[in-house]
Amino acid sequence: MMWIEKIEKKNKTQTAANIQEADLTVSEIQKLRDAAVSKMVHAIATHDFPGARRYSEEEARLQALIR
Repeated sequence: MMWIEKIEKKNKTQTAANIQEADLTVSEIQKLRDAAVSKMVHAIATHDFPGARRYSEEEARLQALIR
């Protein structure tokens, strides 16, 4: 049950993020992308490779929004 709640919470968070991103400007999305890159670099430096993968996917998604 707890596992399902975590998945549902993650999906709700992603949906809320997608709705909010529709109202963001390109420069604001660029700032979010830069933050994701910084977090990815930090995750790699601390050997948090699953976290680095998450930030890499987030950066790619934001880059696609900018295009």
